[in-house]
Amino acid sequence: MGSVLTIFFVFLAFMVLVFVLVVRRRVSGIKNSEWTGEVLEKSQTENEDDNLNPYYYSLKVKTDDGKVRYVDVNYEFYNEVKPGDKLKKEKGTSLPKKI
Repeated sequence: MGSVLTIFFVFLAFMVLVFVLVVRRRVSGIKNSEWTGEVLEKSQTENEDDNLNPYYYSLKVKTDDGKVRYVDVNYEFYNEVKPGDKLKKEKGTSLPKKI
């Protein structure tokens, strides 16, 4: 019985480690990216799991190199920008700024 528990906890620790590494890599990839582009559209999606933050806010942005990105933003920035606005995402930051 003891070896089964040991195997279970080793497996659980491995899964937690993999999860942490994936999240860390995703955040690092976002912070290391750099681009400029134009807001194509805005969207908000209902968040039924969180009463304090009832919506997810995102922007569809066409970058200067022709790629389309979906950027999650906070409520204040969502209300600050409109379609047609230019954005710049600098390396080392997690959110773009309006230019």
